[in-house]
Amino acid sequence: MAGDIEIVNAKLTRAKSHAADFGDRWTKFVESGTYGVTFNMDRDPPYALHWRWKVQAQPAYQRQVLTDLALIFGDMLTNLRATLDYLVWQLVLAAGNSPTDEHAFPCVKLARNWASARSQRLVGIEPIWVDEIEKLQPYHRVDTPERHLVAVLDYVNNVNKHRTLPPVIVLGEHFAPTIGSPDMPGRTLHIDNFLNRPIADDMEFMRMSWDPPLDKLDVTPDRNPPLRVQFRDGLDHSDGWSYTNGDLVDWVDSAVAIFKPAFLS
Repeated sequence: MAGDIEIVNAKLTRAKSHAADFGDRWTKFVESGTYGVTFNMDRDPPYALHWRWKVQAQPAYQRQVLTDLALIFGDMLTNLRATLDYLVWQLVLAAGNSPTDEHAFPCVKLARNWASARSQRLVGIEPIWVDEIEKLQPYHRVDTPERHLVAVLDYVNNVNKHRTLPPVIVLGEHFAPTIGSPDMPGRTLHIDNFLNRPIADDMEFMRMSWDPPLDKLDVTPDRNPPLRVQFRDGLDHSDGWSYTNGDLVDWVDSAVAIFKPAFLS
């Protein structure tokens, strides 16, 4: 039986459908008015302007939506990781050999472990394609191999196999209200930003003030701040590092494309 890239593509397409479903549901949830913002200004100098979340949805409804998103995210992970394993299986067949239960797409974070992984997981694949798989290994990202996207996919998928990934809601990259005053020129704006905290009703996420103090402002909130859902995935995000569903899908898509020539003959 010859190798078939279409089987690999079918698995990848399933992962993409989960990613699209996730995006659609998340967008619908956010656009339903679940999350809003309120603001108030102190009566005394420095007249700080405080921005807070206003959560409209009932807690039970929120939990259900977020649980559904976690399950869809898990399905996407499973299919993306399986896409890579399907690829290895088909590469063995394309070389005219018979795959075994030992065959799988390796995820090697230390260079010294590559030879062992290759001899265990990639036997029977044409050397040119083994070399291409080697180029995709996390250990080439010397300082932070755990943040290589295949390492992220491998790790988070393994976590997902054993438990649902609990969701955490966080704001996206920015919040951009419109604030005006004829007295604003020449003043220094001070901002305390807490956008990286999980959203909770009436929780302050931004504080703004001007030096010298300014107490008369024309304020228009950002009605549609970009929000994203993040999961407690066991990885270190303390420095702001993160990834998206699209990052993972695009990486696997690009990786699979490398091997299309192996199935042309």
